[in-house]
Amino acid sequence: MSLSHSQQVTESNAVRVVDGNVPLASRTRHLGGSVLQRCWTLVEAPVQIARGARSLLVFPETQEVIGLSTRIAHCFHNEAAVCQDAVRDVLSEQTHEVVEQTITQIDALLRTRCVLESKECRVRNDSPPYDAVLNLSVTEFCNLRCRHCYSDSSPSRSGRIKNPEAVVRDFVSTFGDHERLDVALTGGEPTLWPGTVPLLKTVSFSSVPGRIPTLYVNTNGTVLTDEHARTFASLGVHVAVSLDGPDAYTHEQIRGPGTFFRTLKGMERLRFANAWFGVNVLIHPGNFDRLEELFDLAVGSGAKSINAFTLDRMGRASRAEEWPNIARDERFKNDSRQLECVPDYLAYRQQHRILTRRPDLAMYLRNGFFLGQLLRVRLRRRVRCGIGRHPTFYVSSDGSAYPDIALFHPEFKLGSVSMGFEQLRRHPFLEMMRNREPISARSQCASCPLRMFCGGGCPGDNFQRTGTLEPSEDICQELYQATEELLWILSERPAYLGA
Repeated sequence: MSLSHSQQVTESNAVRVVDGNVPLASRTRHLGGSVLQRCWTLVEAPVQIARGARSLLVFPETQEVIGLSTRIAHCFHNEAAVCQDAVRDVLSEQTHEVVEQTITQIDALLRTRCVLESKECRVRNDSPPYDAVLNLSVTEFCNLRCRHCYSDSSPSRSGRIKNPEAVVRDFVSTFGDHERLDVALTGGEPTLWPGTVPLLKTVSFSSVPGRIPTLYVNTNGTVLTDEHARTFASLGVHVAVSLDGPDAYTHEQIRGPGTFFRTLKGMERLRFANAWFGVNVLIHPGNFDRLEELFDLAVGSGAKSINAFTLDRMGRASRAEEWPNIARDERFKNDSRQLECVPDYLAYRQQHRILTRRPDLAMYLRNGFFLGQLLRVRLRRRVRCGIGRHPTFYVSSDGSAYPDIALFHPEFKLGSVSMGFEQLRRHPFLEMMRNREPISARSQCASCPLRMFCGGGCPGDNFQRTGTLEPSEDICQELYQATEELLWILSERPAYLGA
């Protein structure tokens, strides 16, 4: 389940999208040339990324992006074209109404201190606390053996969390000053652990006074009972059901035989009980071309939210033998190990196409991974990884605490949860993550024009694939493609985020 985290930065927070196709009247030619000259002389030289008649101008250090016509973008790159006559020639083909808007917006961009001063966007020391998130694995046992399971859960595993009430109470007490507290029960399959319902009731009714966390349960949906559904509804629990295909064949490529209709039955129980639930969708080669059908199935089954994401190479998904030719499609052979998985940029592009045709689905995807990534790029929230800077913990069923689900590995174990979160939050690894060098100082990132929007990738994903927290050349290429795609989408449809 993807959870959003609030963040403030020192400068302007919007990626600016300027429509460079707007008309320019002759009486604004001089102003247009003047503004473009100022762009050349006062701002760092932008990097141009062109797609036919449209271009993105990216200012790497100041983290601004302008979407405009390729012909006008050329003025920024050809010094000879910045003279008044050349600019006049380019702009004279336009008409008046929209050119004033274009010139005004570009001029405002130049006057923004963030643009005129080349400095890295940093988190303010006085920024309000982030959301605090606890992902608590209550059991290793699961009735399924899904091919992509990050925790490697299965019917043969039996570990269970001990004294979970105390764990949650300590978490809430330690981070009670944060604006929002989220506690997610995961596994294994939480609904097969007999302590799930009692734990939810205990947390809801006897938590730290005035600080009842928002509760989540992640489930495959196949063993949900009416009691579960009624309990979730009465306690206001947010349930995330895994649904990976619009039909049995596609879903069961991932989840195993006989799971599809049982999952739909579980969703029906939740709907009948009036419980809030969303669906988690793994975008894989088998469902890539049928995502719209899958989204319609989820909405028609009563889901309030859809979170569609790509494969995380953790647990079982880190082993290539778990992913033999689901679909023999060269689009998805995208990394050095030839794992058949959908790259992020294709997943973003596909969801953008769907939302272009079906804007009614945006309300269901608004809290999902795709629109969340658009928001992070627009607000530049991936300048640095948030691990260590905001309290997100993963506690495994044996009581071990980790900085995040993405770093669920023995090397990153912070200690036993019995130490208490006050001590765990001061672990040297988290301190190191808080003080990591800025993106612009990293050798592999320093020359990349999209470094401030990308943030160097997820350290957990980097580690699973390279054995280090830093991205490899292959990962950097994938991140560049994904970030560029998000910027193009924002330039075409800023209204996704209410712009």
